[in-house]
Amino acid sequence: MFCPKCGKEIMDEAVICPKCGCAVQIDCANDSGSEMKSAGKGFCISGLVLGIVSLVFSWIWYISLSASIVGLVLSVVGRKKAKLASAPTGIGTAGMVLSIIGLSITGLVVLFTVVLAGAFVAAFA
Repeated sequence: MFCPKCGKEIMDEAVICPKCGCAVQIDCANDSGSEMKSAGKGFCISGLVLGIVSLVFSWIWYISLSASIVGLVLSVVGRKKAKLASAPTGIGTAGMVLSIIGLSITGLVVLFTVVLAGAFVAAFA
């Protein structure tokens, strides 16, 4: 590591430069940088997976409804955590979009089922 003021090579554990006395900021990229970049990543991935599940099972309304609501919540939380840590938010955005689409399709399936059931009951009553 080098002193930012005088450029002298100093030990990595040094807090003060022995030549000029300048305070040296310790680089924490090795320790917490990876944690900072992964902030919210688990929430975003979970939201994405649940968004996909809500689309795949959109014809089973109770699975799709619960998966899309939980996926939407996890994606929003993950995006907020990632934004605070200046990490990418693309996976969270994709999870939000898929969850919203799954929720919309589920709503249409439920609406269609109710209308179709009503017409069926009215036809045979």
